[in-house]
Amino acid sequence: MSEPTARRVQFMMVGGFLGAGKTTALGRLARALADSGRRVAILTNDQAEGLVDTALSARLGLPVAEIAGGCFCCRFQDLIDRADELLAAIAPDALLAEPVGSCADLTATVLQPLKRYYGQKFVVSPYSVLVDPERIDELMQGPRAASPLGYLFRKQLEEADLLVLNKQDTLPQKRRDELLEILAAEFPATPALPLSALSGDGLEAWWRAVEAGPSAGQRLLDIDYDTYAAAEASLGWLNLKARLAGPEPFDAAAVAHALLSEIRHGAVRLAAEIGHVKVLVEAENAALRMSLTRIGAPIEPSGGVPSPVEAATLTLNARVEMPPEELRDLVMRGLRRICNEQRVTPEIETLSAFSPARPEPTYRFDTPL
Repeated sequence: MSEPTARRVQFMMVGGFLGAGKTTALGRLARALADSGRRVAILTNDQAEGLVDTALSARLGLPVAEIAGGCFCCRFQDLIDRADELLAAIAPDALLAEPVGSCADLTATVLQPLKRYYGQKFVVSPYSVLVDPERIDELMQGPRAASPLGYLFRKQLEEADLLVLNKQDTLPQKRRDELLEILAAEFPATPALPLSALSGDGLEAWWRAVEAGPSAGQRLLDIDYDTYAAAEASLGWLNLKARLAGPEPFDAAAVAHALLSEIRHGAVRLAAEIGHVKVLVEAENAALRMSLTRIGAPIEPSGGVPSPVEAATLTLNARVEMPPEELRDLVMRGLRRICNEQRVTPEIETLSAFSPARPEPTYRFDTPL
């Protein structure tokens, strides 16, 4: 008698440029699936350890594994190993994977290898790419469309099976419809739908589109890796984790907000674009997340921590268009000045600042399966 066929796990990867709202969208989707009785785990990805996203997923009570040190495509075996660990630990029904926001060519380098070599283990869902409305104007239609970052942004959208216009809660309906029309005109073969990851509006329609959608990874890119690498290398990346404490209770939220403002002012002074800056403050079993997605965007808070507190942990992820050394100096000068004003001592636990290396995928398919 033959052994029963192992149950396959749904693998859903959600991409998009830095600041598109991937973490918020995946967190909301994961909670909705868990509420419906499905076991869900999350795979996060970054060029270095110390992700705000990983800490946030863990605080949601979701099993999470982090692939650090490179994109999914360049750390493909790590992706498989971490997925196997989650499968062994909790036997999930679905794995939700968030790639690095500066990555592209993922259909050829991640989805096709999963389908070819691990099809007995995973059912690969259509590849959704989230789109920040402001980035359409900035990187697809504005003067920066011809820049390496503009090239990268367009390539990310080109390879999507589904385009998801996020942050519709920030748009008048007329503007939302205009942007959907732009996406339909630029990518006529790709379905596009609106979503507010923040409020959940459009979440059910997105999930229905995923469930009923096209075969995963049907659009392989014709991509110039030199331009792609130049786009990634134009961004300085910084991950920082610090323990804050002082002789008297202090306002940890104010420290975080001031640090984001300091980074914004530094980017303006140097005419550098902000890809995404995230900060997570944890204190007294509570957490506050703040996010800055562009120079002109507001600082967006979520959650909260008591005030004042005696101690807090601050985790910062910054992706800014400047050399990593300048980004590190900007952040550290700002943190020391702000902490001095608050009479707080920052104890640095981890700090890394760098530009991503040229992508070197483990696999790259030239035809879709």
